[in-house]
Amino acid sequence: MSEIKKLFAVVVDPDRENREVVKAILDGNGIETHIFTAWVSAENFLVTNSESPDLLILEEQLQGVNGSDIWLEFKKENPNTKCIIMGDERKFRESMFSRCGIAGFLPKPLEIDEMLYQVVTAFNPSE
Repeated sequence: MSEIKKLFAVVVDPDRENREVVKAILDGNGIETHIFTAWVSAENFLVTNSESPDLLILEEQLQGVNGSDIWLEFKKENPNTKCIIMGDERKFRESMFSRCGIAGFLPKPLEIDEMLYQVVTAFNPSE
């Protein structure tokens, strides 16, 4: 009998409280979650990991780079990974996100129900 693969997520957000909330919710829903304050740290972790994450959750405004720019590069080598962007600029960025293939947007401050909805719909877009 084959084993069901556990989903694997990487979260990058400089805000400690947001990282911890996202990790607690995802871990509590059976998603193995690794959190980082900066993309450089996450990228170093991913280089040493044999698997691509199923899900990236990126803050849009990271130090020196935008989460959507990271995603545009990352998806070239990881086409099966889904991405959700967090940030404050929903209306300004929403159309650009859909053109980039980003699965969802989490406005801040984070709402747990909205976060779970975005994660579920990233993997089941018809729901």
